[in-house]
Amino acid sequence: MQSLFQELGLSVFSVCLQTSIGMMVFLFIFERFNNFKSKNFVLTALCIAVFGVLSSFVHLGNPMNAYLTMNNLSSSWLSREIFIVSLYTAALFLYFFTRFIKEYFNPSFDILGFTVTVVGLATLYVMSEAYISTSVPFWDSVNTYFEYYLSAAMLGAMFFYAVMYKQLGATKFYNFSVVILLSVGLLAISYVFHGLGLSHGSVAARQSEAILFSYSWLMAIVWLLGGLSMCLFFFSGINLKRENAASLPVNLFIVAAALLFFAAILAKLIFYVAMVTTSVGLQ
Repeated sequence: MQSLFQELGLSVFSVCLQTSIGMMVFLFIFERFNNFKSKNFVLTALCIAVFGVLSSFVHLGNPMNAYLTMNNLSSSWLSREIFIVSLYTAALFLYFFTRFIKEYFNPSFDILGFTVTVVGLATLYVMSEAYISTSVPFWDSVNTYFEYYLSAAMLGAMFFYAVMYKQLGATKFYNFSVVILLSVGLLAISYVFHGLGLSHGSVAARQSEAILFSYSWLMAIVWLLGGLSMCLFFFSGINLKRENAASLPVNLFIVAAALLFFAAILAKLIFYVAMVTTSVGLQ
């Protein structure tokens, strides 16, 4: 069992990448049907991704040797993770530079935007595999896929609407509400069934279950923050239906997104602290 905040850097890294990728997926989808002023939005997604990458350096003994982790792409999912995260971040930077600095953009033929989206979705898969391929029963589950993709959908939808709500208007509020609620609901179901399955697993799996139980207070905080975020999001959406978007004094959608982001980081800390490897020999 490890210290709760030992993997804070990795937690921030994972959540930042999930958020950035989710944001860009929603931007690519909605720009097929709308003409957005999205410079600040893409810059926000880029800054979140870069901050996440920089946060991962905290986990390294010598950040200057980070490139060495990509030396084993043929057989190491960790090497592949570092490579594809770097590729996604570089593609996102190129997209921002090409579209908003060089001002070259054709929404009907947005190859680079499509590339960023596809690489982002692939990044979530590789990040999931980096944990599923280990000898940690708690991670070696389909729940890890659900966690990465559903969290990206949840955070991406929340941040997309929070930043773009003045352009989206109240009519799109319910669309994003459904995506967020569905993602949260599926995540909750996945966690419940995964937790129940641990009690019937190996010794390492049961040890992970005991660790999770010992951090039930932190889980309660995660759900409390998540619930508060949802309430604030829906309260803001209802007010938006009643008033003009420009007349709202404070962007409470951003506050709701920040609370959900913080809750996701705490949840990821639990994901790491529950790590117990399968030992070799009799159990």
